[in-house]
Amino acid sequence: QCPFCGANCEHVNPDHPGDHRVSIHRPQCLGGFQQTDSQIITCTDIITGDGTFQNKDTNYQPYLYKKYRDIYKDWLISPNSSLYYSSYWKYFVAHYVDDIVKYFGAKKPPPGSDGDKTLQEWKKLEWDKVKKDLKESFGL
Repeated sequence: QCPFCGANCEHVNPDHPGDHRVSIHRPQCLGGFQQTDSQIITCTDIITGDGTFQNKDTNYQPYLYKKYRDIYKDWLISPNSSLYYSSYWKYFVAHYVDDIVKYFGAKKPPPGSDGDKTLQEWKKLEWDKVKKDLKESFGL
């Protein structure tokens, strides 16, 4: 599983050669990974910035997301937030944020924070666009 969002590796064989990969990373708040105001962001969005994470693998010391491969050497997270299918998760989180907070125990980003600004941008996505993106991504 992705160390940040919990999405399963696409390779069927657990002993596969090469890096673990996931095409569709989930927002971190859906994978149980709790981190300050970045938890609504997907892995593909956050690994290019200057944000930090901390967990048992970092001895609970802040560690730059963009250097995640120092710790998770067998994971490759592509920093491409422009993929069509990511609009689905953005739409989902933006429209169900209150339910997500309640169900998963996630934290809503503080007003005015980068996470809040991102959430506000995601709220602008329209369902028809999301459906179109999904159809194009998966050839439906």
